Amino acid sequence: MSKTVGRVFVVQRPAFYSTERKGWVNKYDITPAREFGELVFLLRPGNLYKDQLTSTMASLRESLHDFGPLDHLLAIGDPVAIAAAVLEAGRANGGQVQMLKYDRFAGGYNSYTVGGLAETMVPPTPVSG
Repeated sequence: MSKTVGRVFVVQRPAFYSTERKGWVNKYDITPAREFGELVFLLRPGNLYKDQLTSTMASLRESLHDFGPLDHLLAIGDPVAIAAAVLEAGRANGGQVQMLKYDRFAGGYNSYTVGGLAETMVPPTPVSG
């Protein structure tokens, strides 16, 4: 039975640039993630440089503005890009993000829900002086 109910936002296409082929070549087959929904690629392959962070954040915010409880993030790519995508997806979905993690023994992806801790966090105690 298929679990296809939402979308799978892939942070970055897992690829490397081949000078021989003069283009990007996939590193991994992520098609098994389609079990959880249509694959939507957020960022181009390659490094995310510090001077690109502002435009990357704007792009992620736009792409993830309607991230919902049936959607997932596939955390693959530049670690800063992954963190930024989780931040924006959480912003759109009340602090909760469903993420996919590959299980090499099972040969497929498992869904994990992270976040939703804002309601349980204790505010800092003011320091009296």
